[in-house]
Amino acid sequence: RKRVLTKALTSERIRLLDSIGFVWSIAGPKAAWEDRFRELMEYYDANDRWPSQSMGKLGEWIHKQRMQYSKRDEKFMRERAPKLDAV
Repeated sequence: RKRVLTKALTSERIRLLDSIGFVWSIAGPKAAWEDRFRELMEYYDANDRWPSQSMGKLGEWIHKQRMQYSKRDEKFMRERAPKLDAV
């Protein structure tokens, strides 16, 4: 069993797995920051309030934005915080 776990897949097996649509990543695709920001604004426009942190993926995103803001993450403060502060 250990040999099987450490042995790399052959290019033929990779090709066969690709041909049946095998998903190589265990995590789903991450939404881009701009996509989540747009989703946030759409939520606000539809509900006239901001979503809570417990609202699934959007809520997780909001929590992460608040964490980066509180840490004063340099890139976040330069590129993203102004856009959030504007709303």
